[in-house]
Amino acid sequence: MLPKDSKTFCPVPFSTLIFNPDGKVGVCREKGSDHFIGDITKQALEEIWNSPRMQDWRREFLEGNIRTCADDMRQKSCHCLASNRDLLAEVDISLTPRRLLRFSPDFNGHCNLGCGICHVREKPNGLYDRLKLWPMMEEKIFPQLRQMDPLSGEPFIQKDLYRLIDRMAELNPGCEWRFTTNGHWRLSPYIQAQLDRIQIGFISISIDSLSAEKYASIRKGRLERVLKTVDELLEYRKDRIRRGLGDFKLIVNCTIFRENWRELPALIEFPLQKGILPFVQVLYRPEEFSVLTLSEAERIGVLEYCFKNLSPQQFPYSHRLIRALAESLPSGFRDKFTQLFQVAVKSDLIGS
Repeated sequence: MLPKDSKTFCPVPFSTLIFNPDGKVGVCREKGSDHFIGDITKQALEEIWNSPRMQDWRREFLEGNIRTCADDMRQKSCHCLASNRDLLAEVDISLTPRRLLRFSPDFNGHCNLGCGICHVREKPNGLYDRLKLWPMMEEKIFPQLRQMDPLSGEPFIQKDLYRLIDRMAELNPGCEWRFTTNGHWRLSPYIQAQLDRIQIGFISISIDSLSAEKYASIRKGRLERVLKTVDELLEYRKDRIRRGLGDFKLIVNCTIFRENWRELPALIEFPLQKGILPFVQVLYRPEEFSVLTLSEAERIGVLEYCFKNLSPQQFPYSHRLIRALAESLPSGFRDKFTQLFQVAVKSDLIGS
């Protein structure tokens, strides 16, 4: 059995469940919303959590014979992300872990933007109310959690988020919250008061363009509103520290695809200038939007653009894109660009 601090071990299958708006249950965000291990509308929680499929997945990591996540780990080093490995100390290394540690309550598809690359907003709303699943979650999930991880559609405009905060403030006030948001909302006194009630690990804001016109094209929203929310959250963070409520990380995440890859240097530099952590992701699906399905010559062109235009400070944050593009090329080009990247950042490509 591999130790859980092994470089090839991932704690996610031992710690995490994602409840999607349609009742499908996932485990890992890196695997995407199409990688399901159960359906909470048809199965009991325990049946899903320790199903034969989950046990087989965990066995791969315990025995070091990794198949399910092999491509993701090679391309993204996702198992090395600090946001995944910070639960290592508490993970039960077992085919049937006793405790769920992280929960993603993606109960609704409702979103206030219209991103063409996202299908979650088309998923249903209110399913967990209609099926009366809240009592089960309040009994079996909420009290034991170490982390709550809301993502989709847009958490801050959904009434279920504030219901969830209210229940968790009573049942599990020490749980750490990790938000992913489009930032297309105002940090009102009401939202601040709700955030004051919980422990926040980070708030990650998705920004895929710093051009107002292109942002509107990609997300059908106003960039000005999002940038204002970033500043409001920076001020709220300072105020929260002053009042003794604790600090939290701010992250700006961007997803690189065909429409915005030339903005990569600016998308990294913008958060750095504000003292915020950049996080760069690569769009894999839908394939027609992905840089990875460009022609070979075009993919080489994207890599050459990155090496020409990224500063030494920006390079480490681009590793997911560089690696994914290099992996998509024939071995000669792959080795060339991988070596260039390693020299550029003096890195072994293990993710930040």
